[in-house]
Amino acid sequence: MFFEDCVLKILDSRLYDDEPSIRVMNWLEGKIPAPKALAFEKNENYQYLLMSRIPGEMSCSEFYLEHPKKLVNILAEALKMLWSVDISDCPKYL
Repeated sequence: MFFEDCVLKILDSRLYDDEPSIRVMNWLEGKIPAPKALAFEKNENYQYLLMSRIPGEMSCSEFYLEHPKKLVNILAEALKMLWSVDISDCPKYL
């Protein structure tokens, strides 16, 4: 669910474990623009992760659907930024 300043991610607890993702998001803070985990709760059925939103347009927005070359350039920049992060101290994901 998308809100003006945050995103609520809801997952089936029987199929997914989002806690490793939270560790990686926290680790990425200050390295690249990344959402911040604001709250996390889980029970036997569901996991709820409330995250901050990163400013900007979503890649599936009408603007980028109409300007795919601009989207490709932005996504390429984002991948380069991500690949430039030193992962030697990154918490293990799995």
